[in-house]
Amino acid sequence: MFVFFFIQSAVPSLDLLDIGVRSITADTLFGYVTNQHIAIVVAVSLIYIINMIIPAIFGSIFVFKLKFFDRNS
Repeated sequence: MFVFFFIQSAVPSLDLLDIGVRSITADTLFGYVTNQHIAIVVAVSLIYIINMIIPAIFGSIFVFKLKFFDRNS
């Protein structure tokens, strides 16, 4: 796991392509342990969605509900 996180932090990637970089890295590293490539990619994708996408959606909803300027004044 240390090597996996180290490689991911060392490899430059755009946020849109980050899921692909994570999947390829995990598939390459965990491919030595198991031959279930689809399970590796699905697990890494679900972890990415749970840790990045869902909080971003909730944060966006919260920010859009804020009133920065009072329109009644």
